[in-house]
Formats: sequence, structure tokens, C-alpha cells
Amino acid sequence: MKHLILLSFVLLTQFELMASDTTIVFKDIPYARLFETAAAEKKMVFMYFHFDGCGACVKMEKTAFRDKEVADFYNSGFECFNVNTMKDEGIETNKIFNVRAHPTFLFLDDKGKILHKIVGVFSPDSFLMEAQRVLNGESTYSKMVGQYKSGNRDPQFLFDYCYILRDAAELPVTVLDRYIQTQSAADFSREKNIQFIYEFALHNFEVGIPFNSPAYNFMLDNQDKFLPYFEKDQIIARLIWIAHRAANDAINTQDEVLFNQTLAIIEQFPTGQESWFKEMDGRTTGVIFEKNIPLTLKMTYEKEKGNTAQYRILTKEYLDGAWDDADALNNMAWNSYEFEDDPKELKEAIKWSRRSIELDNSYVYNDTYAALLYKTGKHKKAYKQAQKALAIARAENLDYQETMDLIKRFENVHSK
Repeated sequence: MKHLILLSFVLLTQFELMASDTTIVFKDIPYARLFETAAAEKKMVFMYFHFDGCGACVKMEKTAFRDKEVADFYNSGFECFNVNTMKDEGIETNKIFNVRAHPTFLFLDDKGKILHKIVGVFSPDSFLMEAQRVLNGESTYSKMVGQYKSGNRDPQFLFDYCYILRDAAELPVTVLDRYIQTQSAADFSREKNIQFIYEFALHNFEVGIPFNSPAYNFMLDNQDKFLPYFEKDQIIARLIWIAHRAANDAINTQDEVLFNQTLAIIEQFPTGQESWFKEMDGRTTGVIFEKNIPLTLKMTYEKEKGNTAQYRILTKEYLDGAWDDADALNNMAWNSYEFEDDPKELKEAIKWSRRSIELDNSYVYNDTYAALLYKTGKHKKAYKQAQKALAIARAENLDYQETMDLIKRFENVHSK
């Protein structure tokens, strides 16, 4: 029996060693002992913040964590510790660090000082490079934050700092702007700046390269310089999205000069389709649904201006061109549902919604129609229409939570 136990121990030890060769191994100790253990082993600390069901976390666990070179480097150089921010001790541990984006990776010294921070999904090579940066004492997150606070505004430093903050999910537009201001019109043609302008034109859906700025105008006037690196439709998408944001600002402030400038840019590009936005890694993360952006902007401008007569003329022009486009009609109807309170306008929106269903009896269009009926006080009719939408959604295995919310509102009101 003694030999059997010994054999089991040997096999278990071999299994653990094998696991440590093929994945990052996290220490199973309380957080309170983490830095004491790191100091004893003369290692820095690597902390992995995640939660069950996080898709990006799982991707890292299946790719970078299992890369042999990555695993060897992290296991030998760091005391590795994982924090499930929604479970057990991880909840309390995260109160110290207040991590909200997942996965987040922190690199600390054995006293608990944060040296470096990265957020998101990284390739094995990039993930390895970040750890090497820390152990080699190179330009880490904490060092560069300190240099910036001390007044370092060297152009190359600012360029590198933007990417350090990007990877830490802490990049403000002000830092982007500081770097751009160090570059001349001739500098914009450098490959690194072409890629910088494209990547940060919109960062986390905040405008990083403002409309009508030198960098924006460079991208507008030199689209051919961007084509060797990026898709043409995405170059155009960035130009349109930034101009669209500026147009909405002009509408809110009734700045006619700025509004006309934005329209002049947008009208240079083809209309008739949505403008989809893709991230650097190819993920589609946003869309402007309007298929005639200049006309819809003009409609909004005139409405905000209080020019009802011109708004109605433009609306008729839009509908004449979109009467056989179910998607465009539904978008118009839904916008009215969300932002309109005038009974006459809502009555018109109901017509557009019914027409969209005539063209395409889909769940989304039926849901819009039900919502408009409810908003105009036709509750019983809205309830029946919502049930129709619900049946379509269930048959096609679609998410129907919004329709259920409408049905519950009806039932709560009429059960009293």
C-alpha cells in the first residue's frame, strides 16, 4: 500500500510538472500571502483578472497561456495569481484594484507596486513581449505614466505612450492630440503616422482625430496613402463617422457653417447603404444605419431649427426614395418611436412601419410596429401585434426580450 501511495505521488508530481510546461500555472494561495511568497522566491507578481463566461478570457487561456515559450517565461519569472472578480476571494481582492475590463493583466513588484498593465486579447508573441518588457526594466506602464506627469513631451515618447495607454485601456483623446500636434503636414506621410491616424481616428468610439483638423484633412486628401495598409471602405467609414459626429454637434448648436462643412465632406462619398465600422482586428463594432446620411442629417437639422415645413419636404423626399426599402422605413419609424412625441409625426411613423411589414414580415419590423401602437395609446392592438412579433422571433430563434418587455408593460397596466 505504501508503494502504491508513493507511486501515485510520483505520477501526480509528474502530471503537475507536465501541466506547468504547457500552460501558465497560477499559485493556489490566499491573496494575503501573495507578495510574501513572491519575495521569498525572488519573483515579480503577475495577476490575471477574469470571470466565468468571459469569452476574451477563455481565448487567452486557450492560446497565449498554452504557448510553451509564454508559459515557461511566465512560470519562471513571475509568481502567477488569478483573480475571478465575480467569485469567492476574487470579489474582495478586486476591491483593491477595481478592475472592470476583462481580461486585465497586472505586473507588480514583490511589494505590490503596479509596474505594468495590459487589457484585452494578445497574441502569444505580444503577450511574451509584455512580460519581457517588465523583467528587462524597459518602458513599462508605470514608468511612462511617471515620465508624462513629469512633463516629457518628446514626440517619440508621446507616440509610444499612446500605445502603452491603449493596451492598458486608459488612452485619453488629450494624449493623442498632444502627439498629433508635434507632427507637421510632411510628417503625416510617414508610415507610422498613417497607421496612427487610421487606428486612432475613432478610439473606443470617441473621436481621436477631430473633423477639419490637419490630420483629418490629410486622411481625406491622401486616401491613396492609406490604401496599401487598410481597406478602402474602412478609410471612408472613418471619414464619414467623424464628419457625422461633427454634423450632430452642429445640429445641437445650430452651427450652420460647421453643418454645411460636414455635409460637403459626406456628400463626396456614395450613399445608399449603411456605414459599418471595423476595428483594427477586423471586428465590426458599429454602424450608422441611415442609407442617405446627408438627407437624414438635413432633416434633423431643419427639425431642430424649428423649420417644420422644410422638414416635411425633406421627409417626403427621403420616403419617396425609400418606399420600397423595408430597412430604411423601419429605421425611420423606430427613430420616431424613440425621439418623437408629436401625435401627427407618430401617425406618419405608423404608416412607414406598416409599409416595412408589407415588404418584409420580419420580427424586427413587427416589433417596431407594436412599440409605435403602444406609444400612441392603442394598447390592445399593440399587445396583439407584440404577440405576432413574439411568434416570429420564437420560430426563428431570435432574441425577443424587448417585445417581452412591451408585453409585460401591457399586462401590468391592464391587470390593475
